[in-house]
Amino acid sequence: MAFVTPKTASDPSSSSSALARWEYDVFLSFRGEDTRKNFTGHLYSALDQRGIRTFRDDEKREKGKPISPKLLNAIQVSRFAVIVLSRNYASSSWCLDELVKIVECTEETGLIALPVFYHVNPSDVRKQMGTFAEAFAELEGHIKNKEKVQTWKYALTQVANLSGWDLQDEEKSGNGGLVPLQKQLLSDILIESNIAISNVQWGINVIRNRLCHKKVIVILDDVDQTEQLEALAGDRGWFGRGSIIIITTRDQHLLIRNEVTEEEIYKAKTLNDDEALKLFSRKAFKQDYPAEGYEVLSKKVIYYAQGLPLALEVLGSFLFHRKPDAWESALGRLKESPERKILDVLQISFDGLRKTEQKVFLDIACFFKGMNKDCVANILRTDHYKPHIDIDVLMEKSLITISRSGTLWMHDLLQELGKEIVCCESPEEPGQRSRLWCSEHVLHVLKHSTGTEKVESISLSSPSKGEEHLNVEAFSKMKNLRLLKISNVQLPHGLNYLSNELRFLNWDGYPLESMPTSFQPYKLVELIMPHSRIKQLWDGIGSSEWLKLINLSNSKNLIMTPDFTRVPNLEILILQGCTRMSKIHASLGDLKRLILLDLNGCIGLKSLPYKISLESLEIFVLSGCSRLKKFPEIVGNMLRLSKLYLDGTAIKELPLSVERLTGLTLLNLRDCKNFSSLPSGIFNLTSLKTLTLSCCSKLDELPEHLGNVEGLEELDVSGTAIRELPSSIVHLKNLTALSLRGCEGLSSKSSNKLLPFPSIPSPDIMSLIWPSLSVLCSLTKLDLSYCNLQAISKDIGCLSSLRELNLSGNNFVSLPESVNQLSNLLYMDIVNCTSLRLLPELPLNIGFVVANGCSKLEALPDPLELKFGFKPMFDLLNCFKLVENQGYGDMFLTMLRSYHQERYCEHPKSLSYGFGIVIPGSKIPKWYSHQSVGTSVNLQVPSYLCNKMGITFCAVFVLHQHHPPDQLDDLYLAKPHKTRHLLGWKFSANGHDCQTSTYFPFNEDSGKVESHHLWLYYLPPKFFKINWNKGWDTISANGFSQIGIKFYTRGPGLEVKKCGIGVVYEQDIEDISQTNELEFFTVDDCNNFVVAVEGSEIESSHVDHDRDGPSGEHRSNETQHRNIIDRLMLCLGFWIENFCTR
Repeated sequence: MAFVTPKTASDPSSSSSALARWEYDVFLSFRGEDTRKNFTGHLYSALDQRGIRTFRDDEKREKGKPISPKLLNAIQVSRFAVIVLSRNYASSSWCLDELVKIVECTEETGLIALPVFYHVNPSDVRKQMGTFAEAFAELEGHIKNKEKVQTWKYALTQVANLSGWDLQDEEKSGNGGLVPLQKQLLSDILIESNIAISNVQWGINVIRNRLCHKKVIVILDDVDQTEQLEALAGDRGWFGRGSIIIITTRDQHLLIRNEVTEEEIYKAKTLNDDEALKLFSRKAFKQDYPAEGYEVLSKKVIYYAQGLPLALEVLGSFLFHRKPDAWESALGRLKESPERKILDVLQISFDGLRKTEQKVFLDIACFFKGMNKDCVANILRTDHYKPHIDIDVLMEKSLITISRSGTLWMHDLLQELGKEIVCCESPEEPGQRSRLWCSEHVLHVLKHSTGTEKVESISLSSPSKGEEHLNVEAFSKMKNLRLLKISNVQLPHGLNYLSNELRFLNWDGYPLESMPTSFQPYKLVELIMPHSRIKQLWDGIGSSEWLKLINLSNSKNLIMTPDFTRVPNLEILILQGCTRMSKIHASLGDLKRLILLDLNGCIGLKSLPYKISLESLEIFVLSGCSRLKKFPEIVGNMLRLSKLYLDGTAIKELPLSVERLTGLTLLNLRDCKNFSSLPSGIFNLTSLKTLTLSCCSKLDELPEHLGNVEGLEELDVSGTAIRELPSSIVHLKNLTALSLRGCEGLSSKSSNKLLPFPSIPSPDIMSLIWPSLSVLCSLTKLDLSYCNLQAISKDIGCLSSLRELNLSGNNFVSLPESVNQLSNLLYMDIVNCTSLRLLPELPLNIGFVVANGCSKLEALPDPLELKFGFKPMFDLLNCFKLVENQGYGDMFLTMLRSYHQERYCEHPKSLSYGFGIVIPGSKIPKWYSHQSVGTSVNLQVPSYLCNKMGITFCAVFVLHQHHPPDQLDDLYLAKPHKTRHLLGWKFSANGHDCQTSTYFPFNEDSGKVESHHLWLYYLPPKFFKINWNKGWDTISANGFSQIGIKFYTRGPGLEVKKCGIGVVYEQDIEDISQTNELEFFTVDDCNNFVVAVEGSEIESSHVDHDRDGPSGEHRSNETQHRNIIDRLMLCLGFWIENFCTR
């Protein structure tokens, strides 16, 4: 909790005199129209009930009148000022004058200011943005005294810089299936982008396990199925204590079934007349009030809309720019049925659409909702009709919305309107309707063949009772069927007919080996049939010039493709996972408009057309086609091809014609075991940025002219047999990443022309080689691991841009001192360098040093010899000799002392980060006053010191069992490498989890983790100020805060045995420099603590506490206002009590 303290209170008498003149405990500053009847009213009542004398101005303020002397005096004689900063606070000059006086009194009388940010962003207050900018723009227009305005702004900035209570709204939403929603929920809360969830039950387990100790606010919008709730928030115990789960639904019974009580259910209220008129006017007139001459008409619309926001928006958009007689006509229709439901109100907008617009509206409502706008437009387009204008009109009339990614959406009520209109076409018989979507109706029509020529679209995503068997004549009468989406159905007797009018066919798991013989899909635009049993797509088909997409992915029985000359405009062909397909029809090579060709995982594919001329192709995927031995000849112009994936194929070489691919930016030949050489003409690929040749074990050289590809940024030749790089590599001025991992041939005598890291150090060789490589000024990542190198050249320091350096698995004894010149180096990996004995002085900015398995390492560089602070994370698994020489306790304290030297430099940039070290050991150092067996430990500290302390904690862990890498299933993405084990921590204060956490990864390259190890970590005070303040906002009634650390593990056999935590204050750091010992602060030292507040002493009464923190009874699910008010009461009560005891 932040507050303003007096600057002139050094004299004890000043405190006494101030106490004598205080008439009020609290002065409330607020904007009446914003909060008087809600938050401020509740707050005032709570203060009054607790006997806290509070001044609240209840007089009506006349605009233009100056602030009254009564108010100014009330501020002067108050001990605290609670400032409720709301959206319209700055629009009142009285409020701003009050604020100026409050800030003055914080300096003159010792007034303590406590801000509450009521649905405003503190940054907006501080910088006068948003509604505060609007308010000042209006004030500056009629106030001549510019200095006064600047004084107001200064006061707002001062108050906004204080930590307070933030009631700002946060909204999160997600759309899609259950698994994507589970991923989105976890990603938003945990701030992790790569969360692996394969099914709903797995997702439930992950949510329950990872969020059970997090206090969160989750909003589940538009829940209409029990399965959704069970997958995302199935039980209150899934989330940490104090969490708030908000569910919006139109099905109240769904909430009751999931044990939501009647008291917890809130029924949304409609807008009152004033609110409704304002919202409607913004849509109908683009302002907050009706235009002249439309006042009466607008009030009539408000009456019929009955306060429903959606109806107001839709009607306002419909009536925008229309003349009064059009309004009268619309209102006349409403008068015919004054009790009509909202769907009838919305239908007015539907009836105002043209026929083509109505048809598109119904198509979206019944079929296309959630699909991409451009795809929908292509499907609906004909020779004589372009739907783009109709889609735009629907959006302008607020009937649909289009997301940033181009997805079509429609409000549920509008979707219901569309479906209701279709149902009215034939209330009794679904087969007489134009569109079908309800599973029950669809199955009735298909099983009993009751469909008619009126049916235009069918959508059956997943029947509720498993697989359904359909009639052979299921579609026979549907001559006008345009759109079909169906899955999970069987056709035991075959299928006689599909409509030739089909423009969109999506049949997941099509159960037959062929299409009906009569099927001539000459109007088809998209054919999507993944997981089908089809062997041959069609035979004897006529030309289909509309077809743009074919997706037959994972159709295991497919043995051949159709003649592509009949689909000349095909743009996307996806055949990935078609494992029995052995060849592609030769006509594929002539598809002039093909953009994407995906044959990933076609393990039966042996050959491609001899030549291809795919001039529009942009992405070509052949990954995993393990029997494909030859790549086709490039004929003509293929300048658009940018990405070519050939990884995992049996290709031996590329044709010379590959040099025609001058637009290629990525070429991936990873794991091509038979590939032996690149064509010499590769230097013509001037656009190439990424070249991956890793694990091409027969590749022993690169083309001499490779350096002519001057745009190359990433080159990976790891695991190849190359012995040297071409001399032209010096021309790769844009190269940022170079990997030679596992190229053991580099250490042979014939490889002396490769790099400045020879097997036998030779000054002559060094001088000849290194000057050329030093020109790679853009190189940021260099991997020379497991190259059997005996020494590293001192000229490595020339790579000034290097950020990641991997030298693992080599045989050098030491590193050159020039490593210190790599000023941008952040990560250095020297795992399993078993001959390494010493490390040189390291660069200041280095963040991670991974030296696991360096069994002969004797010492780390002395950080105290550096000019400024030093902040790397050291991973030292199995470095037993290092511990014998230095001891982990001395090592950690020395690093801590050096770390804090940086606060004396001019621009200390590292003090907002922590540092850590992992090292062999099983005993927690004695400095940690609070220790615990298991994975978590807590302690209490005085709340007023929370922003002045650092936290140090440690864990003893062990890896019980070791598995070969191929026996470990889960893979965690822990940059810069992948790992199957990791150890992490999460920090909390007063029940709030800190979103920033750190983990320590180690993979199987580290070898067997022997014995117990310690992970010691330190977080400085600035870390909490910059990253996270909310945890300090709530203090316990006795003025203490509970802080805690919890460790978590990933991977089999990894266990945390015990842990410890301690607090470090600035004085402790200074003591270290004299004694080299650290005595951590404990709560026992503070039972009768003295608080120093800018020279004044405020002694508290004795407090009793549990050493491990309060037990923490379960908080009830209170409203946000009540939570904030209760926290304010705790803070005010604590401070007022201490002032009184003074």
